[in-house]
Amino acid sequence: MPTITVSDDTYERITRRAAVLGTTVEALVVPVLEQLGHAAAINGHAVETPRQLSSNEWKTNFDAWMADVEARAPLYPPGFECDVSREAMYEGCGE
Repeated sequence: MPTITVSDDTYERITRRAAVLGTTVEALVVPVLEQLGHAAAINGHAVETPRQLSSNEWKTNFDAWMADVEARAPLYPPGFECDVSREAMYEGCGE
């Protein structure tokens, strides 16, 4: 059977978590490893491990996103401003 190596600190934390949940380390970890091994899909799109983008790739993605944002501008009434302040978001939330 294949094995993996984890740091002692990580293994101790997993062991403690398994004990709290009343299960074994294997029963706790195997479902997580199986999930990582499958190509998960969210909304019909394969989920890939994120990678570090170069600055050019990041800027290209950001510019495309901003173009989408600007394309929605005509959908709002003239003079529309969205108040995204913390105060506005939590207004009336049982202060």
